[in-house]
Amino acid sequence: MERGWVFGQRPARVLHTLHLLQLLNNMPEMPQARYAIMGSEVVAYSTAAKLAQINHRPLIVDHGKTAACSVFSCFYFFRGQAPQRIPNVQTAYTRGDPGIEGVRLEKSPAESVPADYLYLCGDFVPNTELLATADIPFHPKTRQLTTDSVNQLRRQGLFIAGNMVGNASGGEGAYFSGIRIGKQIATYLK
Repeated sequence: MERGWVFGQRPARVLHTLHLLQLLNNMPEMPQARYAIMGSEVVAYSTAAKLAQINHRPLIVDHGKTAACSVFSCFYFFRGQAPQRIPNVQTAYTRGDPGIEGVRLEKSPAESVPADYLYLCGDFVPNTELLATADIPFHPKTRQLTTDSVNQLRRQGLFIAGNMVGNASGGEGAYFSGIRIGKQIATYLK
């Protein structure tokens, strides 16, 4: 699952919020680094608050003019110094290989921000690069499968695992979905 306005490669240190929580459990002393958070939903401000607790001031990059979460939610997480926020970003492009180095922001005027860690938070849409590669039609804005593509997926011998219908699930869900699809492929090939 991806943010619909963040493009580019996914180098090392591009993570989701759950990854941050796992990192903090395993390594409570996160290194001094430049942290960027994509999105301004409650979970993005929660992530920023977690980073602020360990002496970091993250940057929130936002697609909208105003934050997606309420003023009260922002105040709940930040009664003092709120994180820096860059609004009105039309699209963002990740930079770096093998690890994230920064994000180029398409806005007026365009700018680039350095980042050692990039967190994707908030409302996600299904990742559709594989669908586009396979010429399977989907709605460009919602990235949901079209009725025609659902019928196309019913062809014998075509298998897709993952969040193709827009439901969000964690790594465990993807793991078990992959096992189930793998068994179906093995049965089909026999």
